Amino acid sequence: MVGSKNVLIFCIFFAVLPDTALAKFFIFPTSGSSSHHYSSSYSGTFRSIDGRIFDVRRFYESRKLELNVKGIAFWQVAKFTTLKIPWSFDNGYKSDLFNTNPVLQLGAFLVVKRSNLLIEFGANNLLQIGGRVSERACVDSLSREFHCGTGLPWVDRPPANIDNQKKFLVRVTYSF
Repeated sequence: MVGSKNVLIFCIFFAVLPDTALAKFFIFPTSGSSSHHYSSSYSGTFRSIDGRIFDVRRFYESRKLELNVKGIAFWQVAKFTTLKIPWSFDNGYKSDLFNTNPVLQLGAFLVVKRSNLLIEFGANNLLQIGGRVSERACVDSLSREFHCGTGLPWVDRPPANIDNQKKFLVRVTYSF
């Protein structure tokens, strides 16, 4: 179980910090929804080569609570320096043919403020826990595997569309 080990490390980390650091740590949720955002499932409708339309949507219907929460944590590590940690949790997706495990994504930005100058640099999605995507093939009457979401042969199926792109940022702001 990866989760329990990470929670233990997290608790030990905060137990050894001085009390003043704990008072300068804040977590703010910024958005949330009852939908899955990390990966994209297929509609389940496609047109075959001979022009027939197939509707297999029932195999892609979600059978699990969908939940997505994003937020940001701030930790003032020094008088003029703050560590900003954007985070995102997605509860995953489960259907007969398309599954995504729950995922936690964390980024890290260092923010330094000196009088009129603000410097921020870092990246999001630096650490990801979970998020494995798996799919199952459909089989036609000739025992050929194909992708039910697109109708393509299984070996030609597109890769899963997931939201784990790393975005790097360097920002310098000077106020007059």
